[in-house]
Amino acid sequence: RQQAALYAFNTLTEIKQVTYTSNANNYVYGIGGYWFADGTGKTLGWSVFSLKSAEGIITDNEGVGGKTTVLAEKYDGSNVRAKINAETDAFLLYHGARIWFTASKWDAVEGDAVFVYDLADTTTLTCPSDKAMSDLKKTVEDKEDLKADTLDVGENSAIDYYEFALIDNSAVDLPKTTKNFVTVNYQFDAVKLGTRSEKNESVVVDGETVKLDNVWTDISDIEKGDWVVYMQCKNEHYIYAAGATAGTVTYLNTKTGAITLDDGTVLEQSRLADDTCKDVVAKIEKILGEDEHVKPNYAFVLDSHGHYMAISNDDYLTVAYYTKAYKPQDTSAWSTDLVWIAQFVDVASGDVKEVPVTTGWYNKATIGQYYDITDMLYGDELYTPVAAFSASDKTYGDYVYFNSITFDGSKWKATNGDKTTVVWDNDDVTFRVATGAGKDADCNDYIGFNELLDAYDFNYPVTSITLKNVVMLTTTSGLGNLAADLIFTHNVDVIKGGYVFFPEDVTASVGVADDYWVFDSAYVNGDDETYDDFKVAKSAVNNFKVEAGFYTFELNSKGYATNLDPTGYYTITDTSDFYGDTDLSDVHIGKYPVAEDVKVVDVRDVNDKVDSLEALDDFFDNDYNDLQYKVKVVYTLNSNDEVAVIYVVNTKDVDWIATAGCTADGWSATATYDELNAYNDDIIVTLTYTGPAASVDCGDLAVTYTVNGGTPVTVTVDHTYGAKTATFTVDAESATTVIAVSAVVPAAV
Repeated sequence: RQQAALYAFNTLTEIKQVTYTSNANNYVYGIGGYWFADGTGKTLGWSVFSLKSAEGIITDNEGVGGKTTVLAEKYDGSNVRAKINAETDAFLLYHGARIWFTASKWDAVEGDAVFVYDLADTTTLTCPSDKAMSDLKKTVEDKEDLKADTLDVGENSAIDYYEFALIDNSAVDLPKTTKNFVTVNYQFDAVKLGTRSEKNESVVVDGETVKLDNVWTDISDIEKGDWVVYMQCKNEHYIYAAGATAGTVTYLNTKTGAITLDDGTVLEQSRLADDTCKDVVAKIEKILGEDEHVKPNYAFVLDSHGHYMAISNDDYLTVAYYTKAYKPQDTSAWSTDLVWIAQFVDVASGDVKEVPVTTGWYNKATIGQYYDITDMLYGDELYTPVAAFSASDKTYGDYVYFNSITFDGSKWKATNGDKTTVVWDNDDVTFRVATGAGKDADCNDYIGFNELLDAYDFNYPVTSITLKNVVMLTTTSGLGNLAADLIFTHNVDVIKGGYVFFPEDVTASVGVADDYWVFDSAYVNGDDETYDDFKVAKSAVNNFKVEAGFYTFELNSKGYATNLDPTGYYTITDTSDFYGDTDLSDVHIGKYPVAEDVKVVDVRDVNDKVDSLEALDDFFDNDYNDLQYKVKVVYTLNSNDEVAVIYVVNTKDVDWIATAGCTADGWSATATYDELNAYNDDIIVTLTYTGPAASVDCGDLAVTYTVNGGTPVTVTVDHTYGAKTATFTVDAESATTVIAVSAVVPAAV
């Protein structure tokens, strides 16, 4: 033990050694005149390692962006005693310290630190009031020994006194002119942490990319998007995780802003609390000031001291849909005293709620608008709900608004007018559809997209549903995305039924119901069984007839097809476009992949149907080349641009010759086969005026023509006054049909 103490003592700085002498059989200290005997002389730390010490005030250091830790005699950095590589942090700035360091030579004042000893006695206040800071200064007995001005640490000057310290440097060997006491203001700010890149060894703080080497705190457990408090000193950063808590507010100290929760927790207000936070506190004060209020619930973001710096009741907001149903609260009241009960559907719960509202609100309220009815939960006797969304702000707490979204099973995210993007899981998200108003008000929940589709599959399969006036209730995912658990609407706008295909012109059945037609021989989304009762809303077609071809259609609430619109399709013109693996496991038609559930439908009146990919492959290899002038293969795509249905259909020969002879009276005629509509027998005859007159001074035309030299036929052709073209159709009779126009004259009136 004595030997260990000897070794420790002999490493101290410039003092004489204690050594053992065998002559005296004892430890001796600096034998005069015999400094070389038995190792007597200066200590090892000095004579061997050049170990020195210096004492002073730290006025600059590595922790605030300096090159070294500077020990000086004055707080302004003058009269420097030493510059040492000590890696001291910002919280030692303006502390008196003694530092042992190894120097390069005997008289050096620069070197590498071995040990730093903080000589200051520090009292620190966190988020103090002005009075608390003043009281702390008064604890210095000798007022003349306190430096008058407070020194700043940090560059977040907008937020002063996040921490405030009184530093007692009286234990330091300082000149008499240097004050022993000084106060320090630590400046912090609060932000959400940005992206941390391990690859680039950096992190984004308040929009600035900071090297991890310049972060003096451990941030390994802080995620992107988490609240942090930080102090910046030039390029150096001190980052601390914020905390969180939630609860029911039972008391507010209006003088200090301290909030008491129902479990007894008292939350002091942070210096970092912004104006939004203070506005919420004012609202809490108002709520607690009314006896009839239920105590409100709030979530709190806490600074590194545990003081609240942000308050939100986003998790407790109640946004509801106004059904426009209302009733008077008291039917015996005079109109001047009348209070209305307005009906809402709670988005989050689906509950139908009755809220007492003012007459002024009732007169201006908008049907279908979403309103915040949170205050209704506080027990107000009468109040004015506030619109949750506006033209410029589509986000309200955890609720996000969309004008319209089409769901087709492939879409899993949407972006609204505010460029807020929300993602969802088509299998798990809850679709909540409110219906009716008043006594008929109700809600239905559907788990996942397929269940939503099934709910509207009245007569025909549904491929997509468009919802309008949509609100999503969101949470923040682990990846920082807004994710929807609930999608709410009161407006199912468009229900897509996919494709309907009529292989031939069809006429509606006679004696149908008042509001729909019934058409036979329709193929819906490739169903290989003919629908004998394809119901089409009368508003969708103007007459009894629907021409052959493909149509998209929508469904109304009764399940009738509506908005029957002709649509394009794709034709396989070259059998080499059909290709895939030998087992047909990865088939493509041109650039489009074939869906796993593809349907192959043969609408021809033949015994040997082509009804599978294998049969179609054989058909292309064998019969198709012989039948290609009478058979066409067409296909449609699903929402994922995959081949969904392949049809094998009859068609006329494509080598028809349709001609029309020239006539007098300034008209000429040409005839073409309408190849784009392969399911009709029509030949389109186009009349073109080539006469000398500047305009055509006639109305409808009387056109006489023959087909294949048969009996002349005269028809009236619609013609707009002044137009130089007119068209009419002629049924084809054979593969080579010749049309000869012999006369074109104004039709008799």
